[in-house]
Amino acid sequence: MAKGDIVFTTLGANGGILGERTISRADIGRCPHLIMVADHYRPDGSCKCTNAAERAMMIAEWDYVEADFQGLALTD
Repeated sequence: MAKGDIVFTTLGANGGILGERTISRADIGRCPHLIMVADHYRPDGSCKCTNAAERAMMIAEWDYVEADFQGLALTD
């Protein structure tokens, strides 16, 4: 793990670790909404704000509105 990395851990009901993912602070800082959910980032570290399905979920479940994505084109 490099300096400036953030480790996200998924815990099981019994307290055991189910999974772990490390994302750099720089990658998280590039997200226009600074989302602190590991699944919001692709394996290359880019955020999914440009993904149609992710954006729809953010609007439906996280109370974002379409205007929050102004100037941010959908790429996938």
